[in-house]
Amino acid sequence: MRCGDPPSRWTSRRVRARTPSLGLEVDRRGRLFVAGGTAGDARVVDTRTGEVLARYQFATVRATVTVHQPAAVVAERLWPGMGAVEPVDAGSCLVHLGAETAADLAWMVAVIGVDFTVTEPPELVEAVRALGERCRRALAPPADRSG
Repeated sequence: MRCGDPPSRWTSRRVRARTPSLGLEVDRRGRLFVAGGTAGDARVVDTRTGEVLARYQFATVRATVTVHQPAAVVAERLWPGMGAVEPVDAGSCLVHLGAETAADLAWMVAVIGVDFTVTEPPELVEAVRALGERCRRALAPPADRSG
């Protein structure tokens, strides 16, 4: 078996991908460690039975943001595991994200580099507003900087 090849006893019945995953590793005891991508979680799976032995949640804030570009364009701008892209129409899509804080999510959405709309959660709306104000102050002459 080559590195990365699943054991032959795995079948599509036993292994079902429910969330994108970034990293996989099997230890000597047959436990598969899966680092979730957009789900912001990790799982430990018994490779013999497919049973999930443990789950760990890392992303505590989740959001869905409307991005005003086609899904294919947005997907190319995201790094692996950053978020899941869902097409809406020819000119927009939804991006599903998770992070530890709303401020982290605001930064993640901003670095996509295209126009977007945030309507919820309220923490993300406020974090995007704060990031925008911080960026505006960065461009103001020193005498105009306040807050």
